Amino acid sequence: MKTTRLEFDAQDQGTPQHSTASFRPRSIARATVLGAVAILLNVALASHASAGNVLKVDPTDPSAYASIQNAISAASAGDIIVVKPKPPIAGIPFSGLYSTITIDKGITITAEAGATVRASRVIIQNVSAGETVVLKGITFERANPSASNGASNLVADENSGDLWIEDCDFILSTEVFQPVVSVPATPALPAVHINPSAEITPGFVVFVRCTIEGTRGATKASGPMAGWQMEAGHGLVVDHAAVSVWDSVVTGGDGQPGHMTTGLPGGDGGDAIRADDSYILCAGTTLAAGDGGPGASGTGCVPGGDGGVGLRLLGAAWSEVLDSSLSGGTAGPGAGACAAGTAGLSSVGPVSNLVGPSHSLDCQSPKREGQNLHLTASGPQNGWYLIDTDTDAIFGIGTSSIQAVQHIVGIGAAGGHVPLHPQFLGQYGSSPSVIQFPLSGLLGGQQGMVFFFQSVGIDTYPGGTQTYSAPSALILLDASL
Repeated sequence: MKTTRLEFDAQDQGTPQHSTASFRPRSIARATVLGAVAILLNVALASHASAGNVLKVDPTDPSAYASIQNAISAASAGDIIVVKPKPPIAGIPFSGLYSTITIDKGITITAEAGATVRASRVIIQNVSAGETVVLKGITFERANPSASNGASNLVADENSGDLWIEDCDFILSTEVFQPVVSVPATPALPAVHINPSAEITPGFVVFVRCTIEGTRGATKASGPMAGWQMEAGHGLVVDHAAVSVWDSVVTGGDGQPGHMTTGLPGGDGGDAIRADDSYILCAGTTLAAGDGGPGASGTGCVPGGDGGVGLRLLGAAWSEVLDSSLSGGTAGPGAGACAAGTAGLSSVGPVSNLVGPSHSLDCQSPKREGQNLHLTASGPQNGWYLIDTDTDAIFGIGTSSIQAVQHIVGIGAAGGHVPLHPQFLGQYGSSPSVIQFPLSGLLGGQQGMVFFFQSVGIDTYPGGTQTYSAPSALILLDASL
C-alpha cells in the first residue's frame, strides 16, 4: 500500500495521551466546519488512499467472476473485490454460501452495498509487510461443526501485513446443525484463530463491529460411540499478535451435556477470547464466555461443567479494556444430587481498565463517486468528536499511557505517534450524528480507493476524557462500476 501524508495546521491537534487530557476543540462553529468539509476532506482524502482496480463477483452475471476465489487469483495487491450474493438453490443447505477462500496478498473484499453475502471460511496467510487485507460486510458461517472438520471461520497465520475486518460475522450456521462427534474429548476449533509465526514480525489485526461465536459442545447420545464428546470451542484465539476489537460481540461456546451411561461430566464452556503472548484491546465490546454443560444422572454422579472465561490471558499476554462488558460462563448444573460446575471468571491475567466512554464511527461502504458519504458518529450525549483520516496510520497500537490505545500511527514508524489531521468537529446529540457530503473528484483515474477514518471523542468539555473511536473504512468506487 503506497500512501502519502498531507499535513494540516489545525489548532490544538495532537494525540490523546491521558485519561484526563484537557483537549480544546477548535473554536469554530459546527455549521462552518460542515460547510467547509467537502473542500477540506476532498483534498485530504486524495492524499490518504490505497488505490487499485475493481473486480466484481456475481454468479448471475457472465461478465463477472463466479466465485470470490477466482477473483482473488486474478487480483493484484491493492485491488478491490466487490461481491454480490450467491443465490441459494432451494432444498440444498448452504448452497447460498461461497466456498472457502484463501487470501495471500493485500486486497480489499467487500459486500456490495446493501447486500447480504455469505461464505464458509476464510484463510489469510503469507501477506507481506506493508500490505493490508480489508474484509467488510461478509458473514462467514461454519456448517456441521465437529471434532474433526477443522471448522474455524477465519484462520490467519504467517502474516507480516495488517488485517482490517469490519462488519463481518463469524458464526454457526442456522441452516443445519448436526454435529458429528468422532473423536472423544476433542475440542472444537475456535471461530477465529490469529496465529502468526514466531519467526516473523506480525502485522496488526483490527476487528470492528463483528460477531464472533464459538462452537457449542456436543455429546453423541446413542448408537456407535455413544457418549463421546466434542468440547466447546473458544470465540477468538490469538497467539503472539496484537489485536484490537471494537464495538463487537465475542462469545465462547456452551459446554456439552454429560452422558448418563458413560458417566462423562458436562463439558466446560469456551472462552470468549483466549490470548497467549499477545496484546488485546477491547473497546465498546461484549465478551461473554460459554456456560458449563449440565451433568446427567446414571451410574454414580455426573457433575456439571465449568463456565468459560470472558478474557483469558496466558504467558506474557496483557490487555487494555475500555467501556466493555466481560462475563464468565455460568456453572453447569449437576443432575440430582450431583455437583454443579464452577462459574467462569470475567477475566484471567493482567487487564488494565481504561477510563472513559467508548465512541463509535461508522462509514457506509462501498460508495460510488457522486454519491454522498455517510459517516455516523455516536458517543455520550453532549460530548464532542473530531474526525480524522490518515491511511499512513491504520493499525498502530500504542502503550498503556495512551487512552483508547488503538489510534492512527504511521506504518513503519516503530509505533511512534503522528499528529491528528482533523477534518471536522461535531457534538453528539441524543441520537447518533450523521455527516453527509458528496464524494467527487477523489479517484483521479483510479477504479477504486480505500480510505480509513477514526475520530477522537471528548465526553465533556472542558476537561473531559479523550478517547479514540472505533475506526471505519470507506471503499470508494468509480461511478461506472
